[in-house]
Amino acid sequence: MVNIRAKTSDAGNLPEAWKDEESAVLRECLFILQGVDGDERMIWKTTEDRNMLHPQHLLAEEELVSTSSQVLEKNITSVLPASWLGESRLGSGAMDALSLCAEAGWLYRRVQLYIISVQGSTASGSIARAFACALSKELKDYLQLLAELEQEIDRLHLRQLRVQLRVPLKRLQTLAILTDSLQFLTGGPLLAALHEHVRSGDPRHVDLVNGLLHAASKPWFQMLHHWTTEGILSDPAGEFFVVEKDQSQETNLAQFAWNDGFVLDKSKLPGTGIMDDDLVEPAFRVGKGVNFVRRCLMDGEWSFGDDLIDRAREAFCFSPDADDSSNFRSTLTEAMRIVHSHILDSLHSGEELMTHLYALKQFMLLGQGDFFSALMEGLSSELGDKVGVAGIYKHTVTSIVESALRSTNANDFPQHVLERLTTDLLLGAQDYEYAFGSTIGSKHENDTRRIWE
Repeated sequence: MVNIRAKTSDAGNLPEAWKDEESAVLRECLFILQGVDGDERMIWKTTEDRNMLHPQHLLAEEELVSTSSQVLEKNITSVLPASWLGESRLGSGAMDALSLCAEAGWLYRRVQLYIISVQGSTASGSIARAFACALSKELKDYLQLLAELEQEIDRLHLRQLRVQLRVPLKRLQTLAILTDSLQFLTGGPLLAALHEHVRSGDPRHVDLVNGLLHAASKPWFQMLHHWTTEGILSDPAGEFFVVEKDQSQETNLAQFAWNDGFVLDKSKLPGTGIMDDDLVEPAFRVGKGVNFVRRCLMDGEWSFGDDLIDRAREAFCFSPDADDSSNFRSTLTEAMRIVHSHILDSLHSGEELMTHLYALKQFMLLGQGDFFSALMEGLSSELGDKVGVAGIYKHTVTSIVESALRSTNANDFPQHVLERLTTDLLLGAQDYEYAFGSTIGSKHENDTRRIWE
């Protein structure tokens, strides 16, 4: 409920104070339109706010005149006490104008409070702040209109004011609806919810929301640009749909960075209106690929080239036309092709991928026959009289493998391949208690000693 009341309670002073009633009402309207108290009237939202903000000017509800508001679908308490209406020469026109101004002032205040809450909170992300900044520009245009009306106040009439306020009031309604529905959202969900408001049959409403969406989505598309072109996750507030996992405890950084270093958080996606669902996975892979090139392949000088980066900067932006995503799609597809081709070329040329694959075939798939013959002979002579894992040590098996390498053609593999050939004992849970034991007697005698014995 929006309420406006007179600060003075002396009805006898009304004719003297309102010698020019229309000019006085117009001046009060300009104050009320900004959501602040006028010279003669106060504005508040609810009875509780009235008692809290203006306890020294309490006025019983039955002493006020209420008029209905189609905009707020609630009663708007009017300006003048009922005993004063008979002395006013403006009739219902003043009441309608003041009610209209009260609605605009109340809506203005609601939007302003949202902006203040976002800008004053350290937890607000860049997308919510961009949305608040776009709202501030809309309110600035609204205040500019009020400044123009103030300059023409000597030639302005109440009916003219009502006509000129129809479009601004409609815009304020839209802004207030948006702030009420989006006040607890940030990041991709904020953009998705904002895009839902585009689905309206009112073209002016659609144009306003599209303008706000274009401004609010800029930080998100900047994050997307940094991720897909540089592999950098610039998201301090956790608004982007890519989440980086902690890598401090990982020993194999390359394997972790490619498989588990980054994950998709689908709850942070901005929706189809911002980026099509089938482009989410390619965008994720492009950024992960660029990050792999920089951090694992140690190729900090590689880049897509200025042409593709500039194209991506132009393509990665909000477009009101839902079908106009061809540039976005083609740029992302080309980026994915380039980065994956570079990774494969680097693995082939710099990391000798084919040599490692051939070594896997020779050692893991029994392709190096002479090596495995020597290995089996060495293992048989060393481990033939042992039962289970008792008395089997890692350094013993490693020496047997190295001896098999030196005595066969497997030693001709490059040194960087042989360095990756290691041995390990795959012990089960039941084998650890015998890991440091040895056999005693025949093969049928089990060693029951414990490690600490």
